[in-house]
Amino acid sequence: MRLKDRVALITGAQRGIGYAIAERFVAEGAKVVLADVTDATAEADALCASGGEACSAR
Repeated sequence: MRLKDRVALITGAQRGIGYAIAERFVAEGAKVVLADVTDATAEADALCASGGEACSAR
C-alpha cells in the first residue's frame, strides 16, 4: 500500500477517468475526497464499500 496515510483530493471524480483514479488510489491505501460539480456521495459510498476511505466534497 504505497499511499497509506495519504489523502488525495480528486476532482471530476463522479465518473470516468476521475473515478478510475479514485479507485486506484483507494486500492493503494489512500483516503480520498471526491470533488465534483454535483454530489458524489454515491460514488464515495461505493469506494467505502470496497474497503476504502472516501468522502464527497461539493
